[in-house]
Amino acid sequence: MVITDLNAIGEGSPWPIPSEQERMDKYFKNGLLFEGKHGQVWPDLNPFGGSRPGIDSSRTFDVGDYIDRNYVEMTIGWFKVETTTFADLLCGEPFKVVANEQATADRIIKDNSLVLKTYDLSMDLIKNGTGIYKIRFDKKGIIEIINPRIWYPVVSPDNSKEIIAHVLAWSFKSGDEEFVRSEIHERGKITNKLFKVVGGKLQDIPLTTFERYSTIQPEVSTGINEFLIVPVQNILDGSGVFGTDDYSGMCDLVKELERRLIQNSRILTKHADPSVSGPASKIDIDPYSGEAVVIGGGQYYGYNSNEPAPAYMVWDAKLEASYLQIDKIIAQLYIVSELSPAALGDLKQGLAESGSALKRLMIRTLSKTNRLRLRLDPAIHEVLRITADLEVQGRTQGATALTNIQIKWEDGLPRDESEITKNECDKKMSGLTTVEMSLKKLNPDMSNSDIQDAVVVIQDESIKANGV
Repeated sequence: MVITDLNAIGEGSPWPIPSEQERMDKYFKNGLLFEGKHGQVWPDLNPFGGSRPGIDSSRTFDVGDYIDRNYVEMTIGWFKVETTTFADLLCGEPFKVVANEQATADRIIKDNSLVLKTYDLSMDLIKNGTGIYKIRFDKKGIIEIINPRIWYPVVSPDNSKEIIAHVLAWSFKSGDEEFVRSEIHERGKITNKLFKVVGGKLQDIPLTTFERYSTIQPEVSTGINEFLIVPVQNILDGSGVFGTDDYSGMCDLVKELERRLIQNSRILTKHADPSVSGPASKIDIDPYSGEAVVIGGGQYYGYNSNEPAPAYMVWDAKLEASYLQIDKIIAQLYIVSELSPAALGDLKQGLAESGSALKRLMIRTLSKTNRLRLRLDPAIHEVLRITADLEVQGRTQGATALTNIQIKWEDGLPRDESEITKNECDKKMSGLTTVEMSLKKLNPDMSNSDIQDAVVVIQDESIKANGV
């Protein structure tokens, strides 16, 4: 469900917003999965948990806390690995921005650490399905990343893909009372409000209620006819407003993988200390407790001389089927997450012989990276353009509007210098390139003047070597 009326976050409206609760729950759950707190998301994953009164302390790992030895703490950090891997491929090699006003573009990117913030936003894009840029002006243009949990888009009743306002709203406590601060972003203006939550509903109160908000104007004109909120969405869900997260499709697989590993660990631990049988004469009576005891590990079962010979009491767990299932689950995880084993260094057939071979192994992963890049590219264009326009409007020294913005992305993979050099040599021998073009390809960070100097030196050395 989407919000189609600004009054849904205003005087008398319920808080939290009922229609947004499912989305907020998803963000909270995915945050726990990313942090590895899987037990809070799946409380049935490990039923043997916690301290239990009356448990036999001799069968625990921690006598002081009485933790059942059947309890196994095991978390598979697949969600974090998947998220950071795609963020690395997107922004691990910094993208470069080219514009007619290059000095302005470089300054905005450097002052705002835009590459690093885009890395953080890309993790939101994968984890939550939505990443949010926010632009504001404070003597210069400032770009921030906003938690999607405080973002509430208001859309046209006739077209859910047409956003008419972006509302940022977050709650906080003061004593025993709850308050909600909101920013309503419309084209050209921002409306600031403060509410008190009374009986589960919002009650409008003055901004001056809190000293930190006393200097904020209720309404601020931005001077440009643009939203200062720029959302970036993963593949859109049925609402057409919010992006789909990557975690939901992997939850069942990761949960089952952890369940199998926990169960295997529990079995192996239980039978790592087998019980033993032997002569009854080895059993002593503890003078303090009066209990029958045997000095040694595990459980001991006595027998008489006319009974079977001593033997360890063991069990063949036959875990091969479990390990096969684990392999199948991991294979499905690679498919669902579109994460190639090669991206994680899992090259069972040996190392890739060249950069192009590595790319072929990672074709599905690189395709997903390109899909995410298609979402990010226009958003970064818009953020840079709006930031520059705000600086022009605010008369920041040296401010200029940005035009003809182009973003040059890297693939995030290590360069195979040998392969690139061989390809350029082959093209030069075939007359398909020039020395200057090859140098640009081999040395992308060299300036044009340095390349021209290198061309002259290469030509001179060639003349001397050939005696011409």
